[in-house]
Amino acid sequence: MFVRRRYHERPPRYEYVLTDKARDFFPVVVALLAWGNKHLAPEGESVVLASRDDRRPLDPVVVDAADKRPITLATATVIAGPRASRGMRKRLVSLKAMNPAVAPVGD
Repeated sequence: MFVRRRYHERPPRYEYVLTDKARDFFPVVVALLAWGNKHLAPEGESVVLASRDDRRPLDPVVVDAADKRPITLATATVIAGPRASRGMRKRLVSLKAMNPAVAPVGD
């Protein structure tokens, strides 16, 4: 998630720079922050995500990149990916049988 980069020779000093992998993880951190503020801060948030432009508090939502609609438990399902093993495909079929309301559709 970080790479150590020397920025001074004598004495040696280092900075830690985010990798592309860490930048891609940012939405996960944002979602966890929002969840924590909603469910674990009954007396109010101690950290709030805000817009850099106007410092307006942000209310993060996970959306589909194609149509920009929110991804929720009611609108999403899990399906086997192209590299899913036979065992994974069986588990997904079993999940569908246990709870058709939230389980995978189709195959």
